[in-house]
Amino acid sequence: RASDVASAVVTLATLDFTPPESDALFKAAQQLKEEEMAKSSAWLDLVFSLLTLNKAEPAHLISTLKPEFIDKLLSAGEIPIPSRRKLMIIDAYVLATCGAQAPRLPEDVCVGVPLLHTKEKALYVHSIMDTFKSLVSADSFLKRECNSNMGFLYDAEFAVDAKCHPVPLEKAAKSQDVFRIAVLGLDYHDMTRKTV
Repeated sequence: RASDVASAVVTLATLDFTPPESDALFKAAQQLKEEEMAKSSAWLDLVFSLLTLNKAEPAHLISTLKPEFIDKLLSAGEIPIPSRRKLMIIDAYVLATCGAQAPRLPEDVCVGVPLLHTKEKALYVHSIMDTFKSLVSADSFLKRECNSNMGFLYDAEFAVDAKCHPVPLEKAAKSQDVFRIAVLGLDYHDMTRKTV
């Protein structure tokens, strides 16, 4: 059954585990169609899980960004925050791999998605930022709590030249010979649980 195949793939993605001899399962999952799922949210979960496991086809990903699909999700009420985050991550991946010609997620889906750290994560990130102050101390060199527009915050951004000297971010935005670096602190929970 389609729902059994989808459930198995979602479980494997949650565990971030690809068992040996699982090619037949993933092939069956890749052949599933949205119409075979009981709900549109189940299709989104399957596609996101395939993406997480690096098994998604571009057609799967693009199908979740089409206005008709978003309308189906909205027909059940407001799209839940976790589903919106999944859509934002799929949208970012499609933009990076398929380019601007691919369908994009409507901006209103992203509105109201909270981007906050837990108290524990905030303390962890604060300690990372204290360490970075020794490398780049002025605010013009270091931007904090940056919105990725992909459903998560990255903790900082800074830029260096070819000799690893800090460069003001305003100058870095206009220069091609500068390396812009994003900092994303991952703690124990980030590495052991997929919470999107």
